Amino acid sequence: MAKKRMLAVERRQTILSILHANSTISVAEAAKACGVSQVTARADLDALAEEGLLSRTRGGAVASSGVTPLMPVRMKQNIVVKAQISSQAVEFVNDGDSILVGSGSTTLAFVKALKDKHDLRILTNDQYIIEYAENELRNAVLISTGGILEPYYHHLSGVLAQASVQSVYYDKCFIGADAYQPSFGLMTEFETLATLKRAFIEHARERYLLMDATKIKREHVSARFAGLDEFDAIIMDKDPEGIVASELAALGADTRLITAE
Repeated sequence: MAKKRMLAVERRQTILSILHANSTISVAEAAKACGVSQVTARADLDALAEEGLLSRTRGGAVASSGVTPLMPVRMKQNIVVKAQISSQAVEFVNDGDSILVGSGSTTLAFVKALKDKHDLRILTNDQYIIEYAENELRNAVLISTGGILEPYYHHLSGVLAQASVQSVYYDKCFIGADAYQPSFGLMTEFETLATLKRAFIEHARERYLLMDATKIKREHVSARFAGLDEFDAIIMDKDPEGIVASELAALGADTRLITAE
């Protein structure tokens, strides 16, 4: 029986998975992995380069330094750190809470730590979170935003996603960040997600940021969505050089900084 031919979106997700695991991929490797000709593989690499998801080289491609790895890759990174952050974050969740949860591998780890909580209402734009919670948090009410699905990262964003949040006001929100630039703010790689994260912040009584230390001063992330002082608490594994604490002090913020240390 002939092997089923991959769709373009499947080929490109395969290429990105290989690229983010190995940092580089050749045209020949892409063609072999996807079962297509090198002509088709080159076209896929070119298309991904146009989207800013990789940088083309002679004979292949390399990972763009500013591109966030795919979720399957991120879920395997900093596992202990994400567990530490999540164990602190769940202390702010009570049985019966309604919570907004943003997309990301750290927020997915947080949702996994909710297994002992009951009667939660969870609204999220992350399809990985929905899939996990559907199988493991059987007593939670799950709500997905609408919106456009990002095929490589499996989150929803756009006008419909924002509209899903505009009509609710939840107890708490838990969101992550792709970067933090001192004296500027919290950043995300996707401009459409920046707008959605703002909606999450504005439609929750309490707001919590989950962020690991690697995001401090991370470069090539362009879309600002909030300042540190817009959160009730910032939960991190550690605060390198006291950067976040110093910024909060300069702002005169009441925001709590909680570190796993």
